[in-house]
Amino acid sequence: MFDLTTNSYKCRETECQKTCETDESFRKHLYRYHTNRVFKCEYNGCDKQFSNPSALKNHVNTHSSDKPFKCHFNGCLFSAKTKPTLRVHLARHNTRQLFTCDFIGCQKTFATSGGLCYHRRRHRSEPTFKCSTDGCVEKFFTKNIRRKHQVSVHNRKPEPKRKYSCDWPGCEWTGVAISQHKLQHTGEKPFPCLWPECGKRFGRTEYLKYHMNIHNNVKPYACHWPGCTHSYAHLANLHSHIKRFHTK
Repeated sequence: MFDLTTNSYKCRETECQKTCETDESFRKHLYRYHTNRVFKCEYNGCDKQFSNPSALKNHVNTHSSDKPFKCHFNGCLFSAKTKPTLRVHLARHNTRQLFTCDFIGCQKTFATSGGLCYHRRRHRSEPTFKCSTDGCVEKFFTKNIRRKHQVSVHNRKPEPKRKYSCDWPGCEWTGVAISQHKLQHTGEKPFPCLWPECGKRFGRTEYLKYHMNIHNNVKPYACHWPGCTHSYAHLANLHSHIKRFHTK
């Protein structure tokens, strides 16, 4: 079962407290410890057996000349027979130098120089968000950068965000992100994962961001406790780690 409070999967089997960061690791846990099924390869002359269907699927691909798992990085033509092989390849991409945008107020990073060059085109257009302070002629590319300018340069207090009330029957919620809140009622998940063969969808952009960290084997949330080298794909998992191991 997926727990939104910790962004992790929790096993519901009796006396089992196992938690997993990814759907794949959670399914592996269930098949390994809570089922006795055996998945056999039906390829002629092959008698290998596996404890879960995912491992069998990867194995069957080795009998074929097809390489269905393709690298998504721009300009890379690598393809693999199995997902584990592709993950090893993707890890090499992620250990390479990241190209960081040096535009003022932008800290976006890219795996390739081509991706950075394409991104920089956005900064070459004319800024459209003008500072509303009397006598200031500064313009900015985004509202967020303009807001930071007004707070730091003109000592203006951030304008309070407008709050909305949910009109769903029986709901008394009020807050800023009304559109995201209503998704809890409708069950819609408008943000799809574009990773090949994934197909997952999410109701919030931050959940999609955490999910993509798993695909890319990126763990940006590092523990800064002295001597600890743990890092996580989810911020909530880092908080759980600190609470469990570094606080009393």
